Amino acid sequence: MDKERRKWISAGGGAAAAATLFASAAPSTKAQSIISADDVSYQQSDPSAIVRTAQDKLRERVTLEDFGAVGNAVTDDTVAVNAAIQHLVSKGGGTIWLLAKEYYLHDSVTIPEGVDIEFAGENGRRSIFRTRNHGLPAFRYMRSAATTQSASVLTLRNLTLQELGHAKTPGGAAIQFWGYSQIYHNNVLNCFDCTFIGYDSAVWTRFVGKARFQGCYYWNNNIGHRMDRDSSFHYFSECLALNNVSWIDADDVRGLAQGQVVSDGISNTLIIDSCVSVNASGDDIRVNGWQSVYIAKGGCDGGSATSGAALRLSNVQDFSVEAMYLSSSSKLNGRAGLFLDDCSKGKISGCSFVSCDIGLLQTGPSPASVATLAGASTRITVDGNTFRDNFRSDLRTNGYLRSSKIIGNHFESNVARTGADYDVYVNEVNSVCNIVKMNTFRYSAYTIASGAGSIIGDNIFDAP
Repeated sequence: MDKERRKWISAGGGAAAAATLFASAAPSTKAQSIISADDVSYQQSDPSAIVRTAQDKLRERVTLEDFGAVGNAVTDDTVAVNAAIQHLVSKGGGTIWLLAKEYYLHDSVTIPEGVDIEFAGENGRRSIFRTRNHGLPAFRYMRSAATTQSASVLTLRNLTLQELGHAKTPGGAAIQFWGYSQIYHNNVLNCFDCTFIGYDSAVWTRFVGKARFQGCYYWNNNIGHRMDRDSSFHYFSECLALNNVSWIDADDVRGLAQGQVVSDGISNTLIIDSCVSVNASGDDIRVNGWQSVYIAKGGCDGGSATSGAALRLSNVQDFSVEAMYLSSSSKLNGRAGLFLDDCSKGKISGCSFVSCDIGLLQTGPSPASVATLAGASTRITVDGNTFRDNFRSDLRTNGYLRSSKIIGNHFESNVARTGADYDVYVNEVNSVCNIVKMNTFRYSAYTIASGAGSIIGDNIFDAP
């Protein structure tokens, strides 16, 4: 036999061994030969490929079944998952491949520090983790304070994570991914084509320097993604959220250490692109205290929600909202399409505000900043938007809108409005130096009010 190839039969060789291996189903009194995968050769069909053992080839893929997982949705597979992770840690990281099964996690799975781990499921999200409704995360990463380890990277791909009974148990999460502080925050979380169902907070991040969610689906959670302090450089694309209380709830106050203050630029950069949230009963998206927020090419529809906002931004220092559909079918109790609170340097462009109580609502400042007007919403451009069928006001400020431009928008509502319920009302306390120009109004019975030092002009009424 060629020296380059190993023997594929441990003993006997030739026809005798073949007869032993491939005997018919008839009972045999002869001992069966046992073949080790180390004694079987493997070579790709390409002539340039090298010869390897079958054992070496088989070990390229690590599965949960290698460590005793059953995947019948009943037997606890937590020990097997943790064992598979520890195996990859010994190899310096890698991928755990999941079959199209339902794995049950009775307890939390721990993601170690300083390792790159990926869970890759079957296409179609047919690999499912069903998790116990015990108020703990299914997957948990918590970086320690004085660790000598480098940051961890966790990637989930083509998975479904579901809490038993869609219980939304307080404190429960599919993924809890926490760094330790803004110093120890260079941890990375990636989720591609994953589904999260029935959690209190499906994904919960804190002190995470980078995260990406692409093609994910959030259904029937209290919060789809909870972002605490320094959940920075988070990027969402092509995600769908349905029937959650809120899809994204980002708040810089959560996770503050004693003596720290909000709006200090630690929480930085949130990008939401081509995503849709439907039928949220609270704020579809709420962001408080971020340095920069960019949202584009999607929509938030509150359905029958009777409070909150489709999109709420508070204490955001730089923002852009473009080509968004912002609506609610209830038109009740002050629900707004976009609610701005103490924001600055922003642009709202190409959006549709439809069937809200108030299309675009701005308020401020915060009590601590009244003396200096530091909390005022300033330098905001509202340009090229459409306002249709909003109940009380299309665009309204409750105070402190300054040096802003409302230009080139189209207003379609035909509702008689008075007082602060004007179509465009930017005349509350200290709302000064604004521009309301070159807007088109479909009907003639429109009302516009602006404060001192403002310019109103060149608006067209009875437009098509």
